[in-house]
Amino acid sequence: MLEAAYVPKDNDLLNGANRSKVDLGATYRTGPLTMGAAYNKASDQKANFAFGAKYQYQNLAFSGGYFQSRNGRYYDPSTLLSVANAIFSSSGITLGAKATWNQFSAGIDIARETKAEYTIGNARFGRKKYTNATINGTYALSKRTQTYINYMREGTLNNYGIGVTHSF
Repeated sequence: MLEAAYVPKDNDLLNGANRSKVDLGATYRTGPLTMGAAYNKASDQKANFAFGAKYQYQNLAFSGGYFQSRNGRYYDPSTLLSVANAIFSSSGITLGAKATWNQFSAGIDIARETKAEYTIGNARFGRKKYTNATINGTYALSKRTQTYINYMREGTLNNYGIGVTHSF
């Protein structure tokens, strides 16, 4: 499956930007193997991309991928505030596993940054590389309704979520 999108201008006038954007995605499935790739580019910025694969074996799924993002906002780790004119870049690998038993599933995803830096003008600064992780569990109450619990460790922050989702 191929998907593409083009936005002539994003109308982000609040942040002073008005860029065109291109998004491309591709997914290929053959038997128990699924592979995918994504590409994103805004005018006057560097491109972002990611690719990965998942292998399904009975009730277990294993996944891995690579990502590169080169135009994000940079947040100061001590204040958690956005740093003016700073552009964040990172790349890394991801590994994941998921097990399903009837209505219950549990999974873990781990992402390791292999590069993390930010630039202000022509000055480049290194940033600590983090290993981020997500652990999740879901229980299907029906075909379209499920409960979930998630825990995420991103950088120095811990987050969690508990809730119910329903697909209409």
